[in-house]
Amino acid sequence: MSRINTNIASMNALHNLSQANKSLNRSLERLSSGTRINRGGDAPAGLVISERLRAQLASIKQATENTQRASNMVSTAEGALSEVNSLLVSMKDLALEAANSGALSAEEVTANQAQIDSAVDSINRIANSTKFASKRLLNGSLDYTLSTNTPLSALQNLTIFGLEFGATST
Repeated sequence: MSRINTNIASMNALHNLSQANKSLNRSLERLSSGTRINRGGDAPAGLVISERLRAQLASIKQATENTQRASNMVSTAEGALSEVNSLLVSMKDLALEAANSGALSAEEVTANQAQIDSAVDSINRIANSTKFASKRLLNGSLDYTLSTNTPLSALQNLTIFGLEFGATST
């Protein structure tokens, strides 16, 4: 009868080495990803929760970027509207000055009218050239259309807080 010699100690050492290698790989995976849960085997319920939290975090980051972009757009429009406001105040001053017909000559009134016409041209230029991300902000092309199924007769009290010229030049 022949006898096969086996090295039990060597087989045990090989098994322990394999287990240590698996543990090392799992630890390196966790260290490199920075998370404790990397796959379903680590914690199935935890993986579901962590993936849901990651999705929410990505949504919040995108919402923050969208808010920042909207803030930049509003700042651009605000700068242009501030300039328009300055021109309108100047136009009001010129109109009030021109109303004092006793102290101004006809040439001075004509000069004031020329300044007002120039201010109107500047306002039109600002409205037509103010852009953010290649969209014109103040020329009326971004108008808001109210779409509702409510008939106009059902509206009892209606207050208008703004006026929109649309794409017209008036």
